Amino acid sequence: MSCLAPVHAPRSARRWSRVAVLCLAGCASPPGPRAVATDTASQPPPARQAIAVELRENRFFAALRAADGQSLSLLIDSGGGQLNLDRDAAVRLHLPLTPHAIGGEPYEVTPMISLAPGSVFPPIRSLDRELDGWLVVAPPGLRLGGESDGLLGSAWLRDRVWTFDYPGHALWLHPAGAPGGGVAHRASLGFQVNAGGERTTHFARIAMRVDGVAIEMLFDTGATVQLSAAALNALHDGRPRYRATSFIIASIFERWRTRHPDWRVIDSADEPLREAMIEVPSIELAGFSVGPVWFTRRADPNFTEWMSEMMDQPIQGALGGSALGYFRITVDYPNAVAVFERPAER
Repeated sequence: MSCLAPVHAPRSARRWSRVAVLCLAGCASPPGPRAVATDTASQPPPARQAIAVELRENRFFAALRAADGQSLSLLIDSGGGQLNLDRDAAVRLHLPLTPHAIGGEPYEVTPMISLAPGSVFPPIRSLDRELDGWLVVAPPGLRLGGESDGLLGSAWLRDRVWTFDYPGHALWLHPAGAPGGGVAHRASLGFQVNAGGERTTHFARIAMRVDGVAIEMLFDTGATVQLSAAALNALHDGRPRYRATSFIIASIFERWRTRHPDWRVIDSADEPLREAMIEVPSIELAGFSVGPVWFTRRADPNFTEWMSEMMDQPIQGALGGSALGYFRITVDYPNAVAVFERPAER
């Protein structure tokens, strides 16, 4: 969830975040001919396929090359439902922009680019098959994550088995039904389902423990913070402004801060919300104890109300690369399980 719009954000940001969910839940087909996505389903799948990615500050970006040689970088965001493209990227790639109404609001959509021969990339899919292969274009002036050309959300990840290898800087796609690694450190994933037992939003819930207390979280590979100048100065680590984080609701954040005055806190740490960050020395996750882990504060309703509406149970935050970066994680969406491994100390 690279850009979760808080409930007090400007209307345009809240509206765009809602579009992310509408796109995942299914939209009417865009006018004109249906887009054709690159699909290798007709070929026998290998044991696993390497997806071309860059790992930047513990966030995975799909590194795609168009048939004409131009590049495209898309943040892989399990906490985002959308399949979105920045308008600047669409213009740069000379992609056709087609007007389309989503949730009663005017937007534009564009077909997925034609990729260079030999590219390994699972096809763009939507819950509404008429949107397969299409990306929603962000409104003018709205940037997605600040450093990518767009987002690949849970609608793309769903129904597949992936290994997010943070230490190895690699992303692997496994054939359907592939075993999800070992059994020593498994975590169950929760998904919202409808009355018929079918999954709706495909956002995965995962539990962690801090101070021995279980906290339900969104599994969020795209969780990103844009650090303020004050935060960069306080950290003084020479790393970029944009980096992975995890999010926690304000009430838990303040409880941690009160009970553990020795835990490091940076006030006004992120832009533009000016929220604080706290460094938790250790969390328990899938049978491991790892840390430190940075959490960025968010107003309670962002998760307890807005995001929880799209989960199978209420959640209190999002677990991102500041915690996930310690692991190689095989996420088996069909079987609702994640297997964690620690191939090397980070």
